[in-house]
Amino acid sequence: MKFESFYLEENFFTDFVGFVKKSLSVIVNKIKTAFESLFFGETKTISFATFGGVNEAKASTKLPGEKNDDEKSRIGYYAERVTAHKLCEHLVLNGYKIRNVDNLSELTIERERYKVDKLNIISDTSKISIAESQGVAIADAMFDEIKNSADSAICVYDIRLTGESEKFKHKADMIVTKYKKNKVVDEIFASLKVYSSTNINMVNATFISFIKKLMFPNIEGTGETFIDNLLSEYGKDGKMKSQLKNFKNVSSMAKEYIKKKNEFRPKSANYSKMATDYMNAKDLETGLSRYETIRDFTIELFNVMYAKNKKEVNDNLVKLLGLEAEDIYIAVAKNNKIDVMSSRTSKEFKELVSKLSEEFTIKMVRGEGLSFNMVLYDTEGNSILGFKVPMKEEGKMNLWMDFKMYFPH
Repeated sequence: MKFESFYLEENFFTDFVGFVKKSLSVIVNKIKTAFESLFFGETKTISFATFGGVNEAKASTKLPGEKNDDEKSRIGYYAERVTAHKLCEHLVLNGYKIRNVDNLSELTIERERYKVDKLNIISDTSKISIAESQGVAIADAMFDEIKNSADSAICVYDIRLTGESEKFKHKADMIVTKYKKNKVVDEIFASLKVYSSTNINMVNATFISFIKKLMFPNIEGTGETFIDNLLSEYGKDGKMKSQLKNFKNVSSMAKEYIKKKNEFRPKSANYSKMATDYMNAKDLETGLSRYETIRDFTIELFNVMYAKNKKEVNDNLVKLLGLEAEDIYIAVAKNNKIDVMSSRTSKEFKELVSKLSEEFTIKMVRGEGLSFNMVLYDTEGNSILGFKVPMKEEGKMNLWMDFKMYFPH
């Protein structure tokens, strides 16, 4: 079924009714199971709190409490639900015991609910199909790990989606708990990621946000408010005070340019042709110099703060990259093939995470054009990771990492 027809043709009513019937069927079965297990004089309480698909089955574009999700995040959240549902299905169909007898039915409803409620804004339905395949591929990999683990056949399992509900508590999108004789013997705190390439953008932020997260996560505020608070905290240092004021002024002036299509672009053979009706070549030159000022100040500020708070900055970078999660699963879909990397089975990735948990040194230097480079070295001077950080329009930056070497060869 294509989503265009789902919302624009008569198929909507048919599928919607089918979805509601499925939800009601699960509830009826739950009540039936509860009654069948009753003994004389016993009472049971039945909770329907997890059945969001019944009272939220309408085709809305937002869920309660959510704001403007983009397509990428919705696709990611959907893939998480596919993974959880498929993994639970693998366990049930292969005879493994599930702690919550309704785990599979609840995850089935949650997967369909999210698909109906949230993916209607995505016009390219191939993205949905790819996300489903990636979610299934991760579930397959996780099931193989569980199947090959100690005492897997005699243990009991529980699967819980946490990507949205507990996103401020930890990095796990899904938690799989393994019980033996009612005691927890293993927990998979799975951070699930789906991409179209092994070259992954690990950070997408403004320059000010990047500085805040890397060096000053405890300073409150955003944008210029953050810089003012930073001045209050560190302004006693005369040199840093002048630097921060200069950075604030440059950041403020840069706002004048962000609405112009060709602003801050590097010089090239057709440099003069880049000028628009809104600015001339001199304006562009000024814009470029301002970005160079921001880039150079970022490096200078980093060097000052890194000398003072090396361990804290190292920890902040690992968090910024999302590599502090306990269990990371990445599915890459490319050329009609899906590869999965698991931090539990990838020897190379285990070594990387191990090195990032130990002492290392970050070097930040000017790069080509409007960019700077970050390289991480271990205590023996060997390179661990390297990033090129380009400075883009509208004061944004990206930090790319190639995971190719960590996937199965």
